[in-house]
Amino acid sequence: MANSPSGLNSDPKFKMMIDVLRDTMIQGYAKQGATFINDTAQHTAGYYAIQGISAAKLDVSDCVFGSGMTDFDADFTIPNGAIIYGNFNTLSLESGSCIAYKK
Repeated sequence: MANSPSGLNSDPKFKMMIDVLRDTMIQGYAKQGATFINDTAQHTAGYYAIQGISAAKLDVSDCVFGSGMTDFDADFTIPNGAIIYGNFNTLSLESGSCIAYKK
C-alpha cells in the first residue's frame, strides 16, 4: 500500500479495517458464483444482479421475475459496467453480453 499523505496507513487499526472491508466485499459479492451470458438462451439458475458487459439488452418477454418485480414490460439495455439488482428467476438477453450473479 502506498504511503498516505495523512499517515493513516501506518496505523495498525487502519490496516485492520481495510482487511476487514476487503474480506467482507469478497465474501458477499458473487458468493454463489456468476455466469457469463452472451447468447439468447434462457438461463434459469436464479440471479440477484446483472452487470452489463457489451450493451446487454434484456429480453423481458423471455424472463421470469421473482416477487417484488412488477411492470417490467419493455426490453432495456444495461450499459457497460452498470449493475442492476433484482429477483431474476430466468434471464434471457436479446443481444450483447453480461455477467449474472447467482442467488
